[in-house]
Amino acid sequence: MLGTSSIWKWWRRVEYELIEKRKRTPNARIGVILRRTGVVVICVVGFVVGCERNQKMQSLLAKISGGVSGHSNKASSGISSMVGSDGKMVPMDANLELATFGAGCFWGTEAFFRRDFTKKHPNAIKSTAVGFMGPPGSVKNPSYRQVCSGSTGHVEVLQLSFDPSVVKYEELCRFFFTFHDPTTKDRQGNDRGTQYASVIFTHSDSQAQAAKRVRDELQSAVSKGKVKAFAGDTVHTGVL
Repeated sequence: MLGTSSIWKWWRRVEYELIEKRKRTPNARIGVILRRTGVVVICVVGFVVGCERNQKMQSLLAKISGGVSGHSNKASSGISSMVGSDGKMVPMDANLELATFGAGCFWGTEAFFRRDFTKKHPNAIKSTAVGFMGPPGSVKNPSYRQVCSGSTGHVEVLQLSFDPSVVKYEELCRFFFTFHDPTTKDRQGNDRGTQYASVIFTHSDSQAQAAKRVRDELQSAVSKGKVKAFAGDTVHTGVL
């Protein structure tokens, strides 16, 4: 059974999805109204929605086969999603590259890239998908409960395909650090656990070098006091 903190965690996510005009459920709609009017019964609704989401996550994890597996979307912006038969994200053509980021809740990460990054770099991102990814050697086909226990090494991630002729990979990495706190290890706001770690999964040696360079530049700026927006002074972002 979900505890009180978990209920509110689930509910915060549901309301966020509603704000972003994602798929609404009757339970979630009623819950937002109740929350805004201060009715305590929101906890009950949050519990119901949380259970539904838990079942959805369990279904997504059942498809994991070593890469990203999970929900994919086609947005009105024209950004599409493509997931192969093995559950892995694939570029739509050979001229595109993949980028994978873990920055807390994958819904929020996807929203920031789709909404804000594309305003500055139109036509750069071609497709997105959210799901779970683990480093080499991580547990295969874990249950959602196992992921939440922190024993599998899986992280909530956004994987996207982008056009390197429109935007450089480094720009994606720099943007990645603008909407989450990489100094709070395994936590983003009220979301706590290894699945919320700040991680960049790279797809080539050049990506790894670029990601480490951007991360180290940020660490230097934080250490020198040039960046004071974060809670801590150590950037914990992993580059894998």
